[in-house]
Amino acid sequence: MTAALAMGASLLQTQTAWAREGESGVKAPSEPPRAVSEKNDPASVLPEDRTRILGNGWQKSADRAWTTSGDADGFHILTAEKKDGYAWHSAATLSEPGFEADAWIGNVCVTGSGKRAVVVYAPRTFTNKPQLMARGAFAAVVDLTSGKVDKLPLKVSLSYYNPGCGVGESAILTQSGSEDLPGTRLIRLNTITGRLDKAITSKGQLTSAIPVAGRRIVASTGAAIARIEANGHRTPLGSVRSRDHHAGRTLVWRGVN
Repeated sequence: MTAALAMGASLLQTQTAWAREGESGVKAPSEPPRAVSEKNDPASVLPEDRTRILGNGWQKSADRAWTTSGDADGFHILTAEKKDGYAWHSAATLSEPGFEADAWIGNVCVTGSGKRAVVVYAPRTFTNKPQLMARGAFAAVVDLTSGKVDKLPLKVSLSYYNPGCGVGESAILTQSGSEDLPGTRLIRLNTITGRLDKAITSKGQLTSAIPVAGRRIVASTGAAIARIEANGHRTPLGSVRSRDHHAGRTLVWRGVN
């Protein structure tokens, strides 16, 4: 109803503007612009089209799509279920009290089951300060079915590669180094219980860390891939060419999983 009223008011305002232009000698368009119909721009796959577009059995599908958006109110996690025709809705909105933010930003990874999202979020202005960028972002686990949010008692990196999910229900959170905080800290998270393991500290920079089989961690170190031991030691697993970095990393990680 609110959307309909807003659109109606918008059309009325447009018509009024044309009338005033006509009084000034400017010819108004013969017809006002028409609102986009639901058929042309649906909020979801239309019910009559779902079997054709989504295939037989869509009503019982567990498939879920997700995305994010951010504004002054918080960092939003949006989901859409295939069984509902992929109609988008807000699963959770993350923010923290006491911050005047023009926008909240963040990164997300989803666990292997697709049930939980690990979210790193912060005010957009945190990117302007190296210390906050490295270890100032907030972290939480969001249940994508219920929308329940479990906030975690640590601050982490806001860098693009954090957090990192594996094929199970664990994730790795990274605390990056900075001028006054050298080295990298990696923390394993059990997304079901919320338990955080003791941080593993490694000299130098590590990026794109993920959990793999045997409670091991694999991360990128420059142009190489390494297994990160509990004492922070790096065991090389392979190297990749810079022009094929993502593809090479994927192949290696598949091998250790």
